[in-house]
Amino acid sequence: DEVADEKRRKREERMSAKSARSQAQKIGKAAQNSRVPKREWRKSALDVLQEDPRITGAELGRILGASPRTGQNILNELQQSGIIHRNGEGWKVN
Repeated sequence: DEVADEKRRKREERMSAKSARSQAQKIGKAAQNSRVPKREWRKSALDVLQEDPRITGAELGRILGASPRTGQNILNELQQSGIIHRNGEGWKVN
């Protein structure tokens, strides 16, 4: 029962994260070949982080339609400004 519950919980987390990624990918695709304001990147990144707190910077960049390094830079910037912080369960949005 515990194993089945854990599998169900993980499946639900993946589905939730998938919907957030889908929305962020739409924004990312629209952003390709154009300059996107930082506030748009931040908003999209925060949406993704709330849905998938264990995401890496590289994954975040790919979801947003940017480079992996850009995703890492966004995480670093949000962390330094105190908007997010890392805990034992991943990223927490303040």
